[in-house]
Amino acid sequence: MSEKAKEMIDIVDDDDNVIGEGELVSVVTSGKIFRAARVVVINSRGEFVVHKRNPDMIVFPGHFDIGAAGIVNAGEDYKQAAERELEEELGIAGVELTHFISFKARGRRNLNVQGFWCKYDGPLKIQPEEITEASFMSIEDVQSIIADQPFHPGGKFVFERCVEEKCYQ
Repeated sequence: MSEKAKEMIDIVDDDDNVIGEGELVSVVTSGKIFRAARVVVINSRGEFVVHKRNPDMIVFPGHFDIGAAGIVNAGEDYKQAAERELEEELGIAGVELTHFISFKARGRRNLNVQGFWCKYDGPLKIQPEEITEASFMSIEDVQSIIADQPFHPGGKFVFERCVEEKCYQ
């Protein structure tokens, strides 16, 4: 089992109260509720970072996705996880994150999610273990990819909410 699979994450109830912890893979596959954070990255031209997930990923392999996202580790809060994932996946650090959405995803996996957005105009440094390519794209180009290509449903949801709330302005 990989080191990532052995990472400890919090188990939470439907109201997001921590009720325990367990190894990532065990919790995620058990049906228990856990936490995740997402970050939508927007440049000064109103373009969004879109990336393609590595085909070796367990969840949504080879799908397109928006910004950065990941599971909240045990003892972390959502913002700390968002900052960590942003730096790990896209090489972005030291930016101000603005919270804009909280939601619950229930089904094959059960998670409570908080979404953030940030402004960023620098270079992207991808994490090849998780991402094969990433670039800034216009709203129209992102919408076209969502319509025509496999796209992570959580990423689609936060992108659409961000556009509705005009996070990019």
